[in-house]
Amino acid sequence: MTMTKTTIVASILWAISAFIGPARADAVLEGFDNPNRVPDSYIIAFSDLPELGLMDPDDAQATGESRWSIHAHNKARVEEVAREMALQYGGRITALYWISTCGFAGVFSTARILEMSRDPRISRIEADHVIRVQ
Repeated sequence: MTMTKTTIVASILWAISAFIGPARADAVLEGFDNPNRVPDSYIIAFSDLPELGLMDPDDAQATGESRWSIHAHNKARVEEVAREMALQYGGRITALYWISTCGFAGVFSTARILEMSRDPRISRIEADHVIRVQ
């Protein structure tokens, strides 16, 4: 049996990934090439990591909580995590989202946003842009 270097490397990488688990992909980046992009303005969506402590309003009946108490809980958690991230990545929060999606909008340098895209708490970062209606 003959093995190429590529086969050997692929086998080693497969074995390592099986041992340590799947690698987490960086956050999806959207709209960075949009010509109507607002400089340094981004919309950041949180991932579904359980350690973020966010609750699904659709589980209200099962948990005995009201949908509104779950929204209030999520608002507080979103604000807390967004503040942590603004401090960590040197930005400013401009809006919070906690109803249909959880995350925030903010002003950050592109370099810091690229760093943030590797944070496991983030699933998607969209560059804000101007929309014109005619």
